[in-house]
Amino acid sequence: MEFPCTIAYNMEDKKVGCVLLQPILGSSIESGVVPANFDTESWDLSPTKLKLYVLNSQEEFDKVVAITKNARKK
Repeated sequence: MEFPCTIAYNMEDKKVGCVLLQPILGSSIESGVVPANFDTESWDLSPTKLKLYVLNSQEEFDKVVAITKNARKK
């Protein structure tokens, strides 16, 4: 993955935009990134709360993945 990149993400519910919404909302992450890093329970299927966020490094991306996974454990 090349950085910086953008990702469609729902900060309120700690969910990532589904694979179909990522390109629609203008995300620059590659198509396989979402299914490779987030389980389908972590996908937001509605664009209502999704916003684009810039990720500047692999470390920032890894934090998004960890936050999302931790939110599902609760």
